[in-house]
Amino acid sequence: MRNINRRANNLFGLMDDFFENDVKGLFNTTFKLDVQEAEDKYIVEADMPGIKKEEIDLMLKDGELSISVKKEEVTNEEQKNYIHKERRLNTMSRKIYLPNTKPESVKAKLEYGILTVIIGKEEETKHKINID
Repeated sequence: MRNINRRANNLFGLMDDFFENDVKGLFNTTFKLDVQEAEDKYIVEADMPGIKKEEIDLMLKDGELSISVKKEEVTNEEQKNYIHKERRLNTMSRKIYLPNTKPESVKAKLEYGILTVIIGKEEETKHKINID
């Protein structure tokens, strides 16, 4: 009975490893994102290893920052004898709401696999509402 349980545990362990590593990697549609808020700006950092700046699309509209990546790997399949291949078209995107942004102040740079976006903040205006 012990051998059966040990084999079952090994089988479940193998299945867990497969689904944790292989399948999750195939359907990964996101990237890690850090957002810092300073008094006068937001600093957004996104992990972009292996991504070129031409593959990144940044958009800021009504306080919503959208970061999209479309990376396509094209290889000549006839010349290579693959046993296992996972690199292919990959699209990822994230959106985050950042209130009181100044669209004209946005600066972005991609360096060492990290995309850094700096967005200036407008002074928050508060409107006092009188109650009748």
